[in-house]
Amino acid sequence: MSVKFVHTADIHIGRSFGAASFGFTLGLKRRAEVKETFFNILEVCKEEGVQFLLIAGDLFENEYVEISELKDLQKKFEELKEIQIIICAGNHDALINSTSGYNMITWSDNVHIFDEHLTKYSIENLNIDIYSFSWNKKEIRSMGFEELIIEDHAKTNILMLHGDIYTQGAYLPLDIYELQEKGFDYIALGHIHKPDISKGFAYSGCPEPLDFKETGTHGIIVGVIEEKQVAISFRPIAKRSFEIKTITINPDMSFEQIKGMSLKEIKKELKVHSMYRLIIEGIKDEETVINKEIIKELLETQVFYCEVIDQTQSNYDIESIKRNNEGNLIGDFIEYMEEKGLDDPQIKDALYEGLNILLSEKVNG
Repeated sequence: MSVKFVHTADIHIGRSFGAASFGFTLGLKRRAEVKETFFNILEVCKEEGVQFLLIAGDLFENEYVEISELKDLQKKFEELKEIQIIICAGNHDALINSTSGYNMITWSDNVHIFDEHLTKYSIENLNIDIYSFSWNKKEIRSMGFEELIIEDHAKTNILMLHGDIYTQGAYLPLDIYELQEKGFDYIALGHIHKPDISKGFAYSGCPEPLDFKETGTHGIIVGVIEEKQVAISFRPIAKRSFEIKTITINPDMSFEQIKGMSLKEIKKELKVHSMYRLIIEGIKDEETVINKEIIKELLETQVFYCEVIDQTQSNYDIESIKRNNEGNLIGDFIEYMEEKGLDDPQIKDALYEGLNILLSEKVNG
């Protein structure tokens, strides 16, 4: 018998986006889109005859999720009564107390949420055992898995964990080689937001990227089990992606040329529904003013959102500026930085950044 499943994690329903660079209004839209994308995952499960769904932590954020959003989840899960929905809580949706999201809702019979103990959940009609546990705190710096033993090797055995196989930190460091030696047919992981698929284990990544650190393609993992053999594939599902583009200018370029170069770069492999960050670097003429808002407005005629970051340095004639500002703040600043040593790239960068501010204030004043 062939069994089909979906593995997802790190949805983060309820995320506030309060500190996001793209602002409050767009943050509210992204919050709604995160939930919409998860509901799209549920539709995929329904339409494609998936027998069970694995959610490997951080389905929502306890701190920000609203009770209405939890009720929406409950109703959607209840509608999928033919599909087993199996959840382990992560650090953001941990089972900390009675006000934790999972404890505020009565979930339908097709939903199984692991408690804080490492236990087994059996789907008897599919001959599958799933081992997992839920976080009950915000940090887990270490955990031993010596007592984790597969009870029935004749079944398909799946391990689902929310943790980190890459770094030793506060979010359940995992030794993937130790876990693989246990003999599981598949290890479904959550916590890392970028997908990573390997033989026998995978991070699904977050289905909807959350910020500019999460570039690349985002989606879900679709698995097929046949005679204990697990075959998995990655399927893109995100509404949007985060794209970072860089252009390098030179002192001979006018602002109009910089605008044109920016537009040309964005149009390469254009993704109209994506969120772009354009970084402008290089050396500009000291009299050239890069108006980021004008460039942003131009680029947003092409894409959903764009922010512009100016990392250029002005092509200043330092000696001339120092002569013309002898005895004032600008001249004193140049002498101070020269004493520190302009052979150091960081000192030179600081000098140019300071001159950008001081000369701009002088002109505006």
